[in-house]
Formats: sequence, C-alpha cells, structure tokens
Amino acid sequence: MTERSHTVTVVVPSYRRPEQLAACLRGIANQDWLPDEVVVVRRVDDMTTATVIESTSLTVKEVTVEMAGQVAALRAGVQAAGADIVVFVDDDAIPHSDWLARILAAFQDRSVGGVGGRDVVHQNGRIEIGEASDVGRLTWWGKVVGNHHIGVGPPRRVDVLKGCNCAYRREVIGIPLGLRGNGAEVANDMAMSLFVRSHGSDLIYDPDIVVDHYPGVRLDEDIRNQPSERAALDAVYNVTYAVCSIYPSIRLRYRLFHFIVGHRTIPGALRILIGVWEQERRSFERIVLIHRTVGEAIRDAHRQPLRFWVPSNPSQ
Repeated sequence: MTERSHTVTVVVPSYRRPEQLAACLRGIANQDWLPDEVVVVRRVDDMTTATVIESTSLTVKEVTVEMAGQVAALRAGVQAAGADIVVFVDDDAIPHSDWLARILAAFQDRSVGGVGGRDVVHQNGRIEIGEASDVGRLTWWGKVVGNHHIGVGPPRRVDVLKGCNCAYRREVIGIPLGLRGNGAEVANDMAMSLFVRSHGSDLIYDPDIVVDHYPGVRLDEDIRNQPSERAALDAVYNVTYAVCSIYPSIRLRYRLFHFIVGHRTIPGALRILIGVWEQERRSFERIVLIHRTVGEAIRDAHRQPLRFWVPSNPSQ
C-alpha cells in the first residue's frame, strides 16, 4: 500500500481496565500507518480510564457516556468519529504494527464494507491454539460459525466479523438497538456484521490482520467463561433475535435445526442424546428454558424485528 485513500478513526470503548487500555493505545501508537483520529469512549464516572487518556502519547478524542453497556459506547464512538473508515478494537487487545495498513489495503475494493482479522487469544499465560478455515459463516440453518481467533488461509468473504478486531465504512454501519444483557450485550458484533451483509456489502476476514487479545474481566453479569444463567439465556436470545430479524426466511429452519440437532449452546434432541452418551449433566429445566428463549426471540423477530441505529453526518 503506497497511497492513503481513506481517513481512519480508531474507536476504543473502555471501562475500568487502565493497564490494558494503556497497552492497547501503545499498540495503536506503534502502527506503521497511524490513524487520523483515536476515540476512546469511557463511562462518565470511570476516572481510571480518564487518567490513562491524559497520560498517553497519542492525541485522543475523549467521549463519555452515562449509559452502561457496550452498545451505548459503540454508538457514541461512531457518532464522534470524523473519518470514512471506523476501526474497532477492544481495550484488552494490542494490535500488531501492520494491523491498520492491512485493514486499509482491504478497503481498496469498493464492494467491501467491513474488514476483520484474527485475535490471538492469550489465557493464563498460554495461547489458544488451533487452525480453522471455516470462519465467520452463517450456515443455511442459521448456525453461526466463529473461529476468528484460529482462522488460517487467505483473505476470504465472510458473514460475521468479531468485534474486538474489525472495521467498517462509516456509511454502512448499523448499531443494534434492543439486545438483551447487562454490559457486554453479547452478539452485538454479529448483528452489526449481518446488518452490513444484508445491505449488500462484502465482509472480508484476513487472518494476517492480527491483534493479541488478553480477555479482560467483564464488570457485569456476563463473566465471560462463567456467565450467570440470565446472561447465558440473554446470549441465546440475542443471537436468535438478530439472525431471525435480519433474515426472516430463515426462521422456520432455524427453529427446526436447533430443536432437532442443536449444538452446545442450544442443545437439540440429537445433541441431548450425545450429551447423555458423554455423561454431560444438563438439567431438563435448563434445556426447556433455552428453547423457550429461542421461541421468544423468533416471535419477537416476527412482531418487532431488531432495530439499528445508523450514524448521522459527524458535522451535524
């Protein structure tokens, strides 16, 4: 990439992770191609984040929000962004030095509305290993395949990007409104991706666009690997609600697949039999709750589909 044809804003939502935010900002400062603008969104009462912003070597536009939750922070960050490409990175991720240059290179194709990459996950001093060529795909049955953290191979078109390492043309962004959750609002990134895809833009996943991801503690009910039952059900609802809102034709087969087959998160009849064979312990009551939630989300998608906020002109 020899010529810069886009302006770029990097948006970093952050909440009470000062050390990780500082490392993230250092990673942004060390880019081969520096962004035109860096926006850090913090909660109005989060003074530890304010201290990091004051001490960084980067020129940072500070945006505050009163409402809790990642969606509110993303919305505020996008509205404050003055560039035509908006890049999102989590505060617990450190981008590699060629990260932004590779993102911008992918946007040379005008059909591309979003670009994302791999997040190398570091847990307890170890890197989560594995290789997958099937990444970011929505199957015909409505199952979402992730694998962004272990993706390998060439850049390819996908249906879903991961929120901790992605970028969009500002003109195509849609932020979901009405997802459930206390804080993380799980699957908001999936909903954003599907919104862009459903409006005709391509999404590109390039495993060479890399951030090192050190998953931080979530200060809400969704405690990552040990979410409460309410948070787990919220995640089931959000995925189902988003998929079935954006793609109405998928609702019936989505319901059939998850009732008959299913997977670990939403166990269907076959998955339950496998679970018994593997001596997994799942209470009947919990399975009933999961499928009741799926049904509720499909019903809501029919009655009142998921809404999306689109940014106005930043000069307004």
